[in-house]
Amino acid sequence: MSKKTKRQIEDEKDYGGRSLFDLIELEFSQGEENEQQNRELSEHREVTDNIERTSISSNTPSVDRQENSTIQLDNTREMGRVLSEHNQESRNVRSNDTSIATNTNGISNLGEQRSRQEERTGANRYGDTSRRANKSQSIHSDRTPNLFSFISRNDDERQGTDAARSYNQQSVLETAARNDGYERRSLKSGQKLDFVSDDEIYLGSLKDRFQKNLQAIKLSKTIEQENRYATKQEQEILNKFSGWGGIPQAFDHQNKEWEKEFKELISTLDYAEYEKAKTSTLDAFYTPKIIIDTIYQGLNQLGFNNDDHTKEIFEPSAGIGSFLSYAKNYSDKYHFTCVELDTISANILKHLHPNQTIYNKAFQHHLFDKPYDAFIGNPPFGQKKILDLNDPTLNKTSVHNYFIGNAIKNLKEDGIAAFVVSSYFLDSKNSTIRNFIAEQATFLGAVRLPNNAFKKRANTEVTTDIIFFKKGKDLNIDKSWLESVEYYDDRFDEAEKRGMHPDVFNDFRINEYFKNNPQNILGKMNIKSSQYGYSLECLDDGRDLKIALENFTKTLPKNIYKYQETKIKLSYYRIDRESPEYEKYSKTLSKLKDGNYFEYNNEIYMKIGSDDELVFSKPVLNEHDTRRIKKLIALRDQFNTLIEYEKNESSDLLVENQRKYLNKLYDEFVAKEGYLNRDANKKAFREDVEANKILALEKNYSSGISKSVALKEGIDPIAPSATKADIFFKRTINAQKEIKISTPKEALIASINEYGRIDLKFLETNLNQPLEETLKSLEQDKLIFKDHKNPANYVLAEKYLSGNVKAKHKEVKKLVEDGFNEFVNNLESLEQVLPKDLKAVDISISLGTTWIPIKYYKQFIEETLQITPKDYDLFLMEKTGEWSLKGFGYSLSSYIRSEYATERIGCFDLLEHGLLRKPIRIYDKKLDPSGKEIRELNPKET
Repeated sequence: MSKKTKRQIEDEKDYGGRSLFDLIELEFSQGEENEQQNRELSEHREVTDNIERTSISSNTPSVDRQENSTIQLDNTREMGRVLSEHNQESRNVRSNDTSIATNTNGISNLGEQRSRQEERTGANRYGDTSRRANKSQSIHSDRTPNLFSFISRNDDERQGTDAARSYNQQSVLETAARNDGYERRSLKSGQKLDFVSDDEIYLGSLKDRFQKNLQAIKLSKTIEQENRYATKQEQEILNKFSGWGGIPQAFDHQNKEWEKEFKELISTLDYAEYEKAKTSTLDAFYTPKIIIDTIYQGLNQLGFNNDDHTKEIFEPSAGIGSFLSYAKNYSDKYHFTCVELDTISANILKHLHPNQTIYNKAFQHHLFDKPYDAFIGNPPFGQKKILDLNDPTLNKTSVHNYFIGNAIKNLKEDGIAAFVVSSYFLDSKNSTIRNFIAEQATFLGAVRLPNNAFKKRANTEVTTDIIFFKKGKDLNIDKSWLESVEYYDDRFDEAEKRGMHPDVFNDFRINEYFKNNPQNILGKMNIKSSQYGYSLECLDDGRDLKIALENFTKTLPKNIYKYQETKIKLSYYRIDRESPEYEKYSKTLSKLKDGNYFEYNNEIYMKIGSDDELVFSKPVLNEHDTRRIKKLIALRDQFNTLIEYEKNESSDLLVENQRKYLNKLYDEFVAKEGYLNRDANKKAFREDVEANKILALEKNYSSGISKSVALKEGIDPIAPSATKADIFFKRTINAQKEIKISTPKEALIASINEYGRIDLKFLETNLNQPLEETLKSLEQDKLIFKDHKNPANYVLAEKYLSGNVKAKHKEVKKLVEDGFNEFVNNLESLEQVLPKDLKAVDISISLGTTWIPIKYYKQFIEETLQITPKDYDLFLMEKTGEWSLKGFGYSLSSYIRSEYATERIGCFDLLEHGLLRKPIRIYDKKLDPSGKEIRELNPKET
């Protein structure tokens, strides 16, 4: 890393510990003339001035080790101008528009201006058709709240009021900019059109499907590279992408009939795309139009389209947007928010529907900032478990159960959920998820489809149901659907009489709703035998499915839906990546780490972070914690600033003045709030990602003995105490020396020294050659290897050629056989380090050995402690190689406790210590003569 010049140091002057937003508004208020004067100040004068700024609260921006600590004011000046103008504007803006109701202590309303703008432009919330905007519509076309539209408040409103105020979800930055003559422009070229389809596409043979898929992928990548919108003609090609469900042949390199297609595939997809596509052949099935029509006809029957409001619809696994493409046949007043995990599908979806809100992420990772009018779609099937630690009820439920449960949770009151789901959702003997839903929603009805309903579209046979729910309990229309009952067909009695499979058939169940409404089973239920065992399926009985589904939708309750205004959850705020604001301010706002508190307009927020957007949350805090956090933000940011000054070879004068300011902030905090490690302070700041770092500013903390405790114990009270960490008094970080880099190897070493990893950006910027050449050179010298599990990453040779090299060799050999020649170098290097096989007697093992498959550890635990898999959780954390064992003590018998536990430590703790190879020591807590709490080893218990 090159040494900083004096000019750079001058530019990185101390800003007196001001917050991020203080800097923004300060820069605006100083003006160009004052700014020029500041540039001309001498280095010593700058430092002196900074020390004297004691009246301004210290909230210096936090410093990421991989980023320069300086706030780029050129990037923030425009932001400050816009925000300042809005603050003046918002004092005068008032509106009675009731498009969105909220209870937020008073937030300025910009709805009327937005309505006038829509009337002028004929803005349509769905697609490209022009129409006159309706002032009662509730959501701005960007759909997602801009952070500043919520946190810019009027001065008089800040005084507080409990009255709910109405506002339109207009981007404040966009409004202020428009008033200043700034024209918001898209970063992409071309016409922004949403695709509309009337007829289902004939996909043809499997090879025809394959070619259409490949053509769509290539076109999608071209459009992405050219940074433009797709034309109508291109959208027709993109819409023919049908996914890889039912085409596993294309991924079989040994299948001679598909040899040409396989080669085309691996030349078009990168490794990560290939792997994801390959795994999707079993469950990526795109929805036929007849099923989509049924869901929209059902919404019509329920009264969903009876009013003039624009409806917010969420699709949690959207594919390329079949539901969106057919939606306009039923209403032009829908706006969709979609998530799609598969990158290829998500990109095609964005090209097909650029006016809708699309996220390339997993459903469980989406942060909901508002409820929706409807959730619709065809969620993935299968028994894969979804991990969601934020919701214990839905955590570790199967994928389709999770999708339905999470959808119900995020509906508006009276909102509709309509999904195509596996028959196991209703028929499963386990009714936990159904009970969870029943507590929040009313079951409206379901229809069972024949197992060939997806045959033409996805070349698969699967028994599915279309289900409808309404948020909220309505006992007048609720159906019996919670329980499943045993199912028999004509063969059962005879089979049981003959003693054939007496316990197999009894495992089959069907939901009580279908038992009571057999007319909604559009086929014949049948027990089917296959290589995987027996299954209950609905066979096609030859009826006209289109007519049968139309008849079903007519049986749904008529006109029960009532529109509810959108009530924004003020938990999360977003700046979407697609908006011009994101490009402008992401560099500045990204100085915050994910999980950092920050202050704006006297309010506390926390940066959450996301790939596609800047996401913030507003925690609920009492006034005492708010006060403490504001001061701790200042202390944290000044601490980070001092670290940067020490690290960057700043002069002693600059460093020492930063240190004085840190001391000042710390002393002021302790005088008012007590030591950092005081329980109240720790509790207030514990959610900040750098909380432990701040607590480390103190050493030898003791809470002392309070007067009440001392009186009770008959001893003298002792005041709390702590000593300052070394950084308050001296340099603790050696300044970084200038590193001369002239070869790829030197660049790699410097990257490891600087970041502790292979940083591709560092390699690119510190060598005068393309990054591809650098990486190729490092690979040829066998210093790094492309990670075969994630080819976007590179791994140091020492790490790649160690560990379970036999498993790696097997995986890489398969890839090379499949045609991925980029891994030939990996394969040859792995072959050179393959160890000889050992005999069992030559292998020594101990508890905690990580190469032993986890299933054997589980078997040992269950047999030794006489428990079941439900009684404990055992994990091996791959990154650290550490074991985690959590058990439920109530599951242990008294005999096991007496054999493998003591009064001071339980069975599971003993076993975890063994797995981690940590010595077991039992300590007693005591007070020393000064009253300080100490721990003393108990040899007997140990």
